[in-house]
Amino acid sequence: MSNSVQINVEDAIAILLSGVSGLNIYKTNRIGAKLFPSATISASVTGQVLGNYTGVYEVNVSIDYSDTSAKKTQANFDAEYCSNFESFYSQTTPLFTKIQNNITDTKVYTARITGQTPTIKTAKRAWQRGLRISIICTPYIISTSVILDALIVAGGGGGGGASDSLGGGGGGGGFRVFTGLSLNNGIYSVIVGGGGSGGFGSSGLGENGGDSTFNNYTSIGGGGGGALNQAGLLGGSGGGGGQSNTDPTYGGDEVTGQGNYGGFGGEGGTNTSAGGGGGGAGSIGQNAQVKFSQSGGDGGSGLANSFSGTSVIYSGGGGGGGYGDGSGDPFAGGNGGTGGGGIGSDYASGGGTNGLTNTGGGGGGAGSSNGTYGGNGGSGIVIIRYLTSAYGTRGSGGTITTIGGYTIHTFTSSGNFTIS
Repeated sequence: MSNSVQINVEDAIAILLSGVSGLNIYKTNRIGAKLFPSATISASVTGQVLGNYTGVYEVNVSIDYSDTSAKKTQANFDAEYCSNFESFYSQTTPLFTKIQNNITDTKVYTARITGQTPTIKTAKRAWQRGLRISIICTPYIISTSVILDALIVAGGGGGGGASDSLGGGGGGGGFRVFTGLSLNNGIYSVIVGGGGSGGFGSSGLGENGGDSTFNNYTSIGGGGGGALNQAGLLGGSGGGGGQSNTDPTYGGDEVTGQGNYGGFGGEGGTNTSAGGGGGGAGSIGQNAQVKFSQSGGDGGSGLANSFSGTSVIYSGGGGGGGYGDGSGDPFAGGNGGTGGGGIGSDYASGGGTNGLTNTGGGGGGAGSSNGTYGGNGGSGIVIIRYLTSAYGTRGSGGTITTIGGYTIHTFTSSGNFTIS
């Protein structure tokens, strides 16, 4: 392990010096003649610090700078040295940060200049001057596996359509969180489910949202909202039932462990006449007329997750359509659940609103005397994260950020996640 630390540190120092024009850089294993001007880097591990078996090493680095004395005075040589090694002394960016930025498989804790050797003229008619650095660091353990966490959110269901009727809200996309997954080097498919389309007219069930998948773990798309006389569809969270001409319609069932069921749709010609709210990851969809007579049920609330680096709520249900007249009366469509759920329409306004993109929110149910669409469900998302301190950036794929000690891969559309 100490040999790998030595090589890693020498490579990082060589990269720091690589920007010096015309400089020939040599490391410990270099044999044979050297060209001027040159910098010879030699790192040696003095031992572990903080006790045995800690994996924290002290590395002493010698950098010897040489140039010919045949055509150069000592004053010129010293000026040249100061110019070429200025970055090591500059305090604008700490030295340990500069080294860390050029080393991917070692964690650097400290780096300090401990001394320098004076300028001398060697027997080979060359000037020589040296710099000495002490570095405290830990090599990463390069294994063939990575321990990671994953959030998998499916697409939300579309809201039910309407024509002289009221549609149910779409269910939120299935919501699943996994922690401590161990994956080996390889390529893993990531599928991000799209939102389901809103239904059209009195017979237009909302479509279910698309499933999202990572490493054979799947979240099921949200259930579509029901239209006239139609129950909501089963999904990650179930869609809300549509308005009925007879008995109330059922909300769609949920997939166990991924969400909640949708609310009942109400019976036409009564004070319950409205669409039910779609279920959300955090709570069930509200039945029609719970708030006021003929008001659409609110969509169920979603659940929060912070794998992106900030807390975001996902998989809210869409609100059901209500018998409002567009003037702000209490018979309006149901509210979308927190987590991207779309708002249900009132009877005067027409179509439901769409669920938010990449939240898995369900679409709002429609409400109209003419043929209108329910809102589309919001697309899903897959987020994968692992500790930067343990693995650096071992993965590729998606949008990569580093926040709060984690390397985060965010997939807003389908792709591949690769560990190497």
